Amino acid sequence: MPPLSAMTYLLVRAHIEDILKRYTRAVDRLDEAALRSCFHPGATMHAAGAETTAARFCDLVVGMLQELELTHHQIGNIQIDFDDRVTGDGTVAFVETYFTAIHRIGPSGWSPFPQGNPGEDLMMRGRYVDRFEDRAGQWAIAHRALVIDWARFDPPDDRGIVGNSSQPRGGRDHSDPVYHPRKSA
Repeated sequence: MPPLSAMTYLLVRAHIEDILKRYTRAVDRLDEAALRSCFHPGATMHAAGAETTAARFCDLVVGMLQELELTHHQIGNIQIDFDDRVTGDGTVAFVETYFTAIHRIGPSGWSPFPQGNPGEDLMMRGRYVDRFEDRAGQWAIAHRALVIDWARFDPPDDRGIVGNSSQPRGGRDHSDPVYHPRKSA
């Protein structure tokens, strides 16, 4: 089969980028259903030095993130490579996505990083190294390796901007303004 047409490539690329963006929103809003929708059934995940299923990762990550006061994830450079040698038809893509993640540690600390102190900010930068697959017309992550390139702990210093602002504050659930766009306008 010939390589993907330019139009198909652009459409699939946009779809993959939408999944990556949905992942970051799902993590920051603790939206378990949206998080699970980023992965194919049976997908695998390599994180924290261990291999697990994506379903188990979703179970764990939502619970762990509830220990935090806030999170903020952003994605940056995205490199998508279709490898026709794998299937011959462009239904597999290898994707490297740079990320920055900020975690405000809650009053009880944070179990994955016990070296952090309550109230500190943990900033991590790294990459999601993913294998995306098209299964029956649905693109999703089949395998993810979480690569942390560096991390640091900082004392929080928003100087009251977040807690005392007259602007709407983000919610870590469906109360967030993103779920109510007509009210936000």
